[in-house]
Amino acid sequence: MSSLPHALPYVLLMLVGLVGASLPEAWSLGPAMEPVRAALVLGVLIWFYRRGAYPELEPRKSSVRGATFLAIGAGVAVGLAWPVLTYAVPTLEIGGSGSGRGGFDAEAYGPQWAWLLLGGRLVTSVLAVPVAEELLVRSLIPRWTDAGVGDWRDVPVGRFTPLAFAASVGFFTLTHPEWLAALLTGLLWTFLLMKTGRLRDLVISHAVANAVLDGYVLLTGEVNLW
Repeated sequence: MSSLPHALPYVLLMLVGLVGASLPEAWSLGPAMEPVRAALVLGVLIWFYRRGAYPELEPRKSSVRGATFLAIGAGVAVGLAWPVLTYAVPTLEIGGSGSGRGGFDAEAYGPQWAWLLLGGRLVTSVLAVPVAEELLVRSLIPRWTDAGVGDWRDVPVGRFTPLAFAASVGFFTLTHPEWLAALLTGLLWTFLLMKTGRLRDLVISHAVANAVLDGYVLLTGEVNLW
């Protein structure tokens, strides 16, 4: 079965970010890509979701008591630890990653437009990124890795062979300049998914982590973490 619904939102997320980061500074269009990215990725996710492409996101019971609260706690821990781990070691130089680290200026068009640009950044971070990234990194990649010649959708969410585990965590680590923070976060979230078996918990945890990190950036002004 096609993996397009699980891969396309992430590809668009990265592609629009790359375009924004590659535009000449004189054009001042980079920050304006944030609302575009948020609307485009969320639109694609909603379109596929309404067509039943993401059954793993549907509510279901977990054998782990308080799984959602566990996910929220993990998200808070990741959000608080990310800046510390980022500054603990040199970051990776990922050319053309589209991450936009340190290149976001909410007042690029003046204070009157700051709310729109900042709102686009926050919506992308807290809503679009967690869903798009979890669907690819901890749903598609490990299941596709383990499926062999069969249908990857037949592989249960949360079941990881050593190869699938390495593929998922490795991809997550190498696609973030903050490699140590990404590695430890990838390990934590993968173990959490193995424990609860619910991708919704990972999306919630990811959203909470990004919200905490966004709050830190807004309070400290350290936009290099964006």
